[in-house]
Amino acid sequence: MSTIVLNWTPALASSSNFTGQRAKASAIVNSNVPSMVDGFNPPNILSKTAFSTQFITALPNIVYAFTVESICLNNGPAVNTNGIQEQIVFSCVFENVKAGAAPEVTNTSYTPRIVTHVNTDVHGTNYPNGISSIIGVIFYLYKDSNTVLVEGPVPVNVLTGTSLNQGYEYAFLGLQPGVEYTLRYALVSTIKTNGAFVQVRSDSAVYLNSFCLRTITTTNTNTSTCSIYDINNQGVTSADYTYTPCTSTIPMTSTIPA
Repeated sequence: MSTIVLNWTPALASSSNFTGQRAKASAIVNSNVPSMVDGFNPPNILSKTAFSTQFITALPNIVYAFTVESICLNNGPAVNTNGIQEQIVFSCVFENVKAGAAPEVTNTSYTPRIVTHVNTDVHGTNYPNGISSIIGVIFYLYKDSNTVLVEGPVPVNVLTGTSLNQGYEYAFLGLQPGVEYTLRYALVSTIKTNGAFVQVRSDSAVYLNSFCLRTITTTNTNTSTCSIYDINNQGVTSADYTYTPCTSTIPMTSTIPA
């Protein structure tokens, strides 16, 4: 589970009509109206002077909507004046090998898929509706110990795949065989703050403050497709070459005069 901190300015504590406060939350994939009152620390109901609480049961990569209510004896409750506020906790839990017949890594290509439609997270907890709040992924590919940019940024916002294996993927082509590459990627989502929708990235300073990373090495291939033999005894040995046995099939046709 992840934690989201809520801070606010409480209503006038001296009012006799004001008896306490209550925080509410909802995962926006289920509802835009906060309704959950459990999962907070300290737990509801909060004192009249409380100005902060923590939602400690947030699932990663899910946007949650929050409100704080003033509990009143009459004409209440009163919701915070700036309305519903949303937040997300990013986590690099969706990295996954591409499914299907095509290999993820070959000698000259790499196709990562960041799976975002899943029914459980790394803790085994069910996601609401089996769907995360990730709306895209930005890919970068580096080599030479993560110092030389090969390609990127590559924004991908169209899902591929079917059912719970849907995700965001991109094929990096024309790579060098037998070379170590580093995939950097940032998850993208949208939250509502003070009435406006804002796009947020996992690598920004207020979230992970770094890219999600994965290191891969393309497969190597032999430099020659068949054996080299020292027919003329010139001192050349097989140790001078990388080779594999050569095979050949030559179709033969013959016409015999009658």
